[in-house]
Amino acid sequence: MIEMDMILWCVMMVFFILVECVTIALVSVWFVFGALAAFIAAAMSASFQEQCYLFVAVSAILFLATRPLVRGLKIQKVPTNADGVVGMEGVVQTKIDNLLGEGRVLVNGLDWAAKSTRGRNIESGKKVIVDKLEGVTLYVTEIVD
Repeated sequence: MIEMDMILWCVMMVFFILVECVTIALVSVWFVFGALAAFIAAAMSASFQEQCYLFVAVSAILFLATRPLVRGLKIQKVPTNADGVVGMEGVVQTKIDNLLGEGRVLVNGLDWAAKSTRGRNIESGKKVIVDKLEGVTLYVTEIVD
């Protein structure tokens, strides 16, 4: 017969697996194994308090044992085609005003949301250079002739 404790630990295992799947860093894998240990303890009729202690202990031991190894892993940022706009010139289509959150630039034939890197307003029609890309917003500096 399946008891409520076993269902709880199964739900927690699935939850931690889903969390691990949607993140790009190892953040909950230890808890999956802690929940598995608690599930096994529940199947062996351990008290709920013992199950919780086992969950915490297994999770903590695995965390402490593997975290230094995981920390040494280098996750490389994969450049995208969008990163290629950094350093390109463009033309302001809609006045850039960081305070109002307004501004559009045309770079390489594409229209982008834009902010001024230095925080200054840049009028429509001015030439700019792209300093960086954050999400879908370009940070630009006006080119002074």
